[in-house]
Order: sequence, then C-alpha cells, then structure tokens
Amino acid sequence: MIEAYLNQTVQRRPRTGVDAHGEDTYGTAVTTVGRWREKGRLARNAQGEQVLASASVSLKPTESLAPGDQLSLDGTIWRTIIEIRNSPGLGGDSVLKMALCE
Repeated sequence: MIEAYLNQTVQRRPRTGVDAHGEDTYGTAVTTVGRWREKGRLARNAQGEQVLASASVSLKPTESLAPGDQLSLDGTIWRTIIEIRNSPGLGGDSVLKMALCE
C-alpha cells in the first residue's frame, strides 16, 4: 500500500569514509522511489543534539541507509541524513523516515 505514495524519484549515495582533507567521501548514486517533503523540523543528530532538518524523506523499509549518507531529489543538490526512524505507514506497513540537512 505504501508504494502508491512513494512516487518520486530519489537518488541516494552511501558515505564511504573520509578523504585526506577530512571531507566525507560517497559511493555511486543509485535511484529509488520515495516521498520528499521540504519542511523544516527539529531532529536529533548522531551526537544527540537537536538540529533543524531542512527536509524529510520517506522510503521503503528495505532500503539500506545510515546517518551520514546523502539523498537528492534532483541529482544536483545533495542533503545529508541526520536521523532515521522506522514508522508505521499507511495500512499498517512500515516506512523509513529520514530527516535531512544541507
């Protein structure tokens, strides 16, 4: 049932590590479907601090994601995942919900 609402093309790329300059590095982008919402809300980052998320994304619970990975709606502006939670979706099935920051 939830797949009917996950109707936007979303690109995701995993964080693979850090380069010699201390910058995050990312793997190859893959395409999936999800629901992207541009709406600010408070979220907790990996350190437990409250930060302002600039967008929220819902994906199938079978997606393999971690905080620090990146998502993009248009393939040019990438946003970093700061929070992931598994929530009940429509019809009782499960959905991954992520908070993103610039």
